Amino acid sequence: MADRVRMRIYGLMGERFLNRALQECVFMARVRRINRRCLEIDASMRNAKRLTALAEKYRLKWEICGRRGPAALANWAKRRCTLPAAFLTAAVLSALFLSRVWKIDVRTVGNAPLPAGVQEALAEAGVFVGAYGPGIDTSLAEYQLCALPGCAYASVVRKGAWVVAEVAGESAPPQLYALDAPRDLVAARDGVVLSVNVKSGTALVKPGDTVRRGQVLISGSERVSKEETRGVAALGSVTARIWFTAQGEAPLCRREMRYTGRESTSTCLKLMGLEAPLTQGEDFPLSIQSQEELDVGGLFLPLHILRTHQKEYRWETVAEDPQALRASLADALLAQCQGEMESAALENAEIIDKWTDFSMIIEESIRARAVLEVSAEIAVSRGNLEEQSFWKEIR
Repeated sequence: MADRVRMRIYGLMGERFLNRALQECVFMARVRRINRRCLEIDASMRNAKRLTALAEKYRLKWEICGRRGPAALANWAKRRCTLPAAFLTAAVLSALFLSRVWKIDVRTVGNAPLPAGVQEALAEAGVFVGAYGPGIDTSLAEYQLCALPGCAYASVVRKGAWVVAEVAGESAPPQLYALDAPRDLVAARDGVVLSVNVKSGTALVKPGDTVRRGQVLISGSERVSKEETRGVAALGSVTARIWFTAQGEAPLCRREMRYTGRESTSTCLKLMGLEAPLTQGEDFPLSIQSQEELDVGGLFLPLHILRTHQKEYRWETVAEDPQALRASLADALLAQCQGEMESAALENAEIIDKWTDFSMIIEESIRARAVLEVSAEIAVSRGNLEEQSFWKEIR
């Protein structure tokens, strides 16, 4: 690749300058006139020097627009000799900065509280802000965290300048079932008993019995002998058939506004809060209006034409589709029953059947009653029943 210089010569007698350069055997690869006073010349490095000397001799203004070739590359490298040193310095500083730990993220796994002394254990294992990252022993940090009282699991991972520590606390042990603590199992809802399974205690109901909410299903007592009984914690399950119902009513007709096709337009002249009517349209008892402002005056005369459009509407009674109304009403009521079943939070709840009954109370409306039949376990302790009643009252 040959050296090439692009330069510009400024003067009124450009042709005479070019003729003089040709007489002195200056080779020019390309000459282009920019305007009446400017010539753009492409030449080699040697010929460019001769052109600049010739321009200096005739006191013409000149400038170098660009360079290409090995000489230009060498000149660029010479002017930026500190660039490699800058890159090297930046790389060294980045390596030193990123090799340190600048953030420690402690995350809690699970619902158990975080054990005390996590930060101290990490610092003792060499994990602290400013520590040398490659020298961190994550296994030692995990061992120190697992040794904390109340820690069930720990994981320490280094991610660049971050250290992520995941700690899981120990959950509280479940309460043991005390067989000798007397208690009864009562019905959580009204229903018809389908099956009874007693593990401890005495069953007071049998399949086919109708029970009410709060009725004792399994008594917390067992017969030791013919004359003696002892109190125990009743344990077992009672599956019953229960129902969720919802009622609703929907009108067979609805009133809606319909466009009659009649319109009117009124215009008035508006100037600084004053209005002068130009044309007056017809007023409708029921209409929808829209206004439009047209500028007439300028900055010093804020004159506008206010145009008001009116569209006439009237109320009409529209009959609903009975089949579609029945379907939508049934879906809404069954969804309400489904929501009540889910909010009851019954164990092993399973839908057995569902249906909807319709009745015409008056000619203008239809009433529906939806029923959701479910089989579920209804035996709960009396304390759980009272807790359910408390939350139901709050809601």
